[in-house]
Amino acid sequence: MNSPFIKNLPKARKILLSITAGPDIRLTDLREVTMIINEKFGADQTNMLWGYIMDVELEDKIEVEMLITDFSK
Repeated sequence: MNSPFIKNLPKARKILLSITAGPDIRLTDLREVTMIINEKFGADQTNMLWGYIMDVELEDKIEVEMLITDFSK
């Protein structure tokens, strides 16, 4: 989120997220991640698809991979 590359990206209409976290994550945590990404990168009408992968070794950590396309002008 703090990368110089993504700091100045325009808003996107399509976002694909892969969220990897430990078994201790709650649904509210996953929702918060998607809301933060959408606020930062999403356009007025963004189509966001996301999935969750459980990794038992990632206790108290969340990894997010994003594919952001169809930038608005």
